[in-house]
Amino acid sequence: MESLHLARPDVLMWLLAVLPATIAFWFFGFRMRKAARDRFGEERLVNRNTKPLTLKSEMLVLAGWLSVVGLLVFAAAGPVAPAAPTTAQSGTLQVIAVTDVSQSMRAEDYRGAMPDKDGLAPDLVPGPYGTRLDMVKIVIQKEILPAVQGNEFEIVLYMGNSVAFPDFPTDDFQTLEWIFKNWVRIGNAPGGGSDFVEGLKEAVASFKRSPNQNMERVIVLFSDGGYTGSQEELQKVIDEIKKLDIRLVIVGVGTPENVPIPEYSPTGELTGYKKLKEGQSTALLEGNLTALRDAVGDKAEYVLLGPDAKLNINWARTLAGSKTEQRENPLDGYVVLAALSLLLILSLRGSASGLLGSFRKRRQ
Repeated sequence: MESLHLARPDVLMWLLAVLPATIAFWFFGFRMRKAARDRFGEERLVNRNTKPLTLKSEMLVLAGWLSVVGLLVFAAAGPVAPAAPTTAQSGTLQVIAVTDVSQSMRAEDYRGAMPDKDGLAPDLVPGPYGTRLDMVKIVIQKEILPAVQGNEFEIVLYMGNSVAFPDFPTDDFQTLEWIFKNWVRIGNAPGGGSDFVEGLKEAVASFKRSPNQNMERVIVLFSDGGYTGSQEELQKVIDEIKKLDIRLVIVGVGTPENVPIPEYSPTGELTGYKKLKEGQSTALLEGNLTALRDAVGDKAEYVLLGPDAKLNINWARTLAGSKTEQRENPLDGYVVLAALSLLLILSLRGSASGLLGSFRKRRQ
């Protein structure tokens, strides 16, 4: 991760001149004030009513002036910090998100990681909340889309078969909200079961239909590992992914435990749990996903979306590689403000000392 840096680091060389000059001017001023006090009257009497003026007592003032000058020079050097998020370069990527919408994605592994809704804590929200598909949509909308704005994006839903939705603008947030609310839903794909091979096949076919053959191609697969297809079809799609040089990011969704699928009444009350057929499970089958990663090779990556809903991943760099843009946040204004604040404190020092002296005289 990039850290704070300077746009004009050579400006710091000014410190070699301005710091000694500041010390010289301060010392000259100190000597003049010292001489004025000596002319004002006997030192013993003057010191009774005012704070003694010594080099040692003025060191803090000198440090303050050096800090002001140093901060101003530092501001002139142009400090900048990377501003999140890092984004992929516009026009360099074709990204297809492939997600499972089978019944196992109704399991609410992520209810505890969801935000409050309508003033209610997640565990008190009526009806479905925190499902696996809920969290997939949050990751896509809040993390992936901001990282790939200005690039092509498509989404594929799958169960036993798959359905693809065409490219849509990554910066049209109203359209995106409508799409995720009305299209990306449990059961909104043909067939039964759960076969990620079907989703991958549709994504590969979509890339083949695209006229932009020179763009970086990336598939982001969201799956709980369910796989009901044949090994032969799996190998075919792996070969196609390699042939087209597609980058594959696999996100494991869910937990290793067999989480029950809740069922609700129309008013949102829990009425029971879905009965699974013999041999069915809702547990995350990581073995299927890591085996897919290993079969694809170096251009594949597997990450786990754990119960805390945190992914240790930089989406822009993962999806775009070196084709990223790091926005910068100038900090010179904040540094100048700090210098001016310190300058104000130094300027008011004399007034504060006078008020303190008057207060002491009244008490005496």
